[in-house]
This record gives sequence, C-alpha cells and structure tokens, in this order.
Amino acid sequence: MDFNIEKVVGGVNKETTQTFTIVVTNSTLEIYLYWAGIGITSIPIREVYGPLISAIFVDHVSKNENNIFVGVVVGIVAAVAFVIILLLAATNNFDVTNKIGESGFGSVYKGFLFDETIISIKQLSSKSKQGNRNQLLLVYEYMENDSLACALFGLEECQLKPDWATRYKICIGIARCLAYLHEESRLKIVHRDINATNVLLDKNLNPKISDFGLAKLDEEDNTHISTRIVGTYGRNNTSNRRNEDSLYLLDWALELKEKGKLMKLVDPKLGLDFIEKEVIVMINVAILCTNVTPTIRPTMSSVVSMLEGRAVVEELVSDSTIFNHKMAVKGMMVNLQHRHEIDMNDSFLKCR
Repeated sequence: MDFNIEKVVGGVNKETTQTFTIVVTNSTLEIYLYWAGIGITSIPIREVYGPLISAIFVDHVSKNENNIFVGVVVGIVAAVAFVIILLLAATNNFDVTNKIGESGFGSVYKGFLFDETIISIKQLSSKSKQGNRNQLLLVYEYMENDSLACALFGLEECQLKPDWATRYKICIGIARCLAYLHEESRLKIVHRDINATNVLLDKNLNPKISDFGLAKLDEEDNTHISTRIVGTYGRNNTSNRRNEDSLYLLDWALELKEKGKLMKLVDPKLGLDFIEKEVIVMINVAILCTNVTPTIRPTMSSVVSMLEGRAVVEELVSDSTIFNHKMAVKGMMVNLQHRHEIDMNDSFLKCR
C-alpha cells in the first residue's frame, strides 16, 4: 500500500502513529521511502528531509502449525547518500591527481572521507546514458587492485601478474557473483556486459562486478531466453598465435578445441605454472556458456559446481556442432558490428 505522509500529517514538524495490517507471504516486509517530486533543481542545505521513522513495532498475530506464536525479527537497512560538497572535498575538487581511471561512461576518481575511508567516485560523462540527469556522480567502494583488465592487460608497471591459482580463484568468484545475481538475489539481474574491465579486485584480489549500465531485471516466470546481443565483443589479445587481422577469441578457442590444442590458449606469462586439468575444465565451461543455442548454456550455479569440481562438464559431441557454432557466432558478431560502433580503447581503464 502507499502512504502519503504529507496528506496524513498535514504539515512539517508533526508526528503521527499509524497502524497497518499486512499479510507477509515470503517472510520479508520491505518499506520504501522516496521523494514524491522529481523537479529539484538545486542541492538543499544540509538538513533532515523527508519522513523520519523513529520506531517500528511488529505484532505478529499468526501461529505456526503447533499453535505457537512465531517470533519476528525487525531490522532497518539504510543507504548512504553523499552531498556534493563532501565529494568535492574528498577529491580536492576532482583534481586530476586523484583521477584513477576512465571508461566510456566517464572518469573515476579516488576520494578520502573525513573518517579516512577511501572511496571511488565515477563522474559520469554528459553524453553517458547512465544515471539520472540531475545526478551524475556515483560513489563506490574503493578497489585497491583496480580492474581485472589492468591486472592482466594494463601497462607493464600496473600488471599484477597473478599466478594460475589466483586466476582460477577469480574466475570462480565471478561465477559465484553471477549465480547470486541470476538465481539467489530477490531481484534477478542479468548484467549483459561481463568483461575484464567490469570486474574489480579488492586488496585480497576478490572479484567484484561493476558497471551495470546494460543490466536488466529478469522475470522469474520467463518462458524464453533472449538471444539479443549487447555489451562488449572480444577479440583475441594474445601474441602466441599466427598473425591475422581479425580473429575472435571464441573462434580461436573452438578452432583449437577441434584440433586438440587447447593449451595454446594459456597465457604465455604463466609458463608451465598451471594445472592442465583445471585449464581444460575452464575452457570447456566457457565454450558451453557462449553456445549460440540458449538451452545448451548452463545456469551459473551449475557453472560454479563445474569449476569447483562438484559436477562434470558436458562435452559438445561433434565436430559439425562446433563448426555450426563457429558460423553462427561469426554471423552474430557481424550483426553486432553493424549495430554498434564500439571504440575498443574505451573498454579498458587507463592504469595509473
């Protein structure tokens, strides 16, 4: 139900107590507070605005199957909002020395709050389609090790040169993140642009997914799977292969799989410091996840199980299947190129 505090209370600095009878069907009651008007043209002075809830009392009237009243746990989760003055102070007025990166959506700055908490502030470009036109700043948890793209492909002095165990851990972490978004979160979210730039690494090299600019909510009752391509398409970025003007990484992987030479996909920087069995599992899972037939792609929870060795990776059975897959992928990629003009240089953060 909707509760209009302005109409009920009839003015500012007045208090009211309201009683509501609510039927909770999924064990969770959520209360949303929001601004009724969206025409604010300036930032208000520092003050308390909107409804202020001083207390919530819950009287649980239902009983369980044993005719016993069930206890209720009440908690309030609050979001943190920042005023522009605080962010200007944290970044020294967005000084260039605090700039730590840039993407197609805008610049990213490092900021220091008064309690010494370090934050990242994304200053969205005026051309960006992210965010509301009245709010062009996004505040994030600061990630000490930047993006996975910088760790693997950035400037030589910025690369972390992670070993195979670390890379495998990061891949499993990304899979767990996606499993949560797809299957475990109350709101099912499809990111649609997972790439190395959008995976950030904290001080312990735990991966965290960012940049949900192309994400969409996924209805649980969907009876179809969308095959429309969005996001960033990838080309092979390795140097240990024959010289061709254009070859997609997936094409190359399918070609090497067909020839039984999957180990050529391993980053030469690793040398012989990797576990071949884990490499094969990783590549085969990736090929399954990128299959053009939606019903063949595994769920992310299944991906986690396969990467952790709790489930067997299903094999594509025939060379003709792989060939048809390659032709379909190439066709989709050509279509994507015609529909999107993508500057590949904008897909990587600039390491400092």
